[in-house]
Amino acid sequence: MTFPPTSSLPPLFIKGDWLPESLCTRLFEESLASENDYVEAKVAYNRKRGILKPSIVEPRIRQASKRKLPGEWTKIFADRVLAEKDDIAEALGFRFPAQPHFQVEAVHTGDGGRFDIHIDTLRGREKARVITGVYYYSRAPLPFTGGELNLFSLDRRSSRGVAPTRNSIVFFSSIFPHEIAPVRVPTGEFADGRFSVNIWLSV
Repeated sequence: MTFPPTSSLPPLFIKGDWLPESLCTRLFEESLASENDYVEAKVAYNRKRGILKPSIVEPRIRQASKRKLPGEWTKIFADRVLAEKDDIAEALGFRFPAQPHFQVEAVHTGDGGRFDIHIDTLRGREKARVITGVYYYSRAPLPFTGGELNLFSLDRRSSRGVAPTRNSIVFFSSIFPHEIAPVRVPTGEFADGRFSVNIWLSV
């Protein structure tokens, strides 16, 4: 992989209608039924040095909850990614991993939730993350505001934002810094929060 100029904005692959509507709805309904399975999301890195460290809950950096998805959903997302691998690789500007390892997790971000600027590729992981994907499946129309995915150039001097549009997905290289903008949920209800699935491809 060739590193881009530090001032370059990250190339993206964005696509709507990523899953059949029936699957998108099913995932949302399963997430509502699994509300009690969500646990506070942790932070597992040194932000300045990109070094892996023991995971801790750190609300000054990240406020969200997450749950592990059943293996069926990992296969669903992996199959969809592999079906689009050539287009994803072309959009991101590098070769798709030959034998990627997939990780998926469901994330819920409620009122006031956010995730400060960070990267997904860290020293110390057994497998290095090379591609990050974020799939959105909240209610439509969105009952919250904010929650954009903001991606930064490597020097962090410029950025571009991606709205959390329902049943859409965005892929980017895991080396790029990014953040989740604060979310505002007027009702405060769990069902009205920002629902997403993080997908990581590692080698």
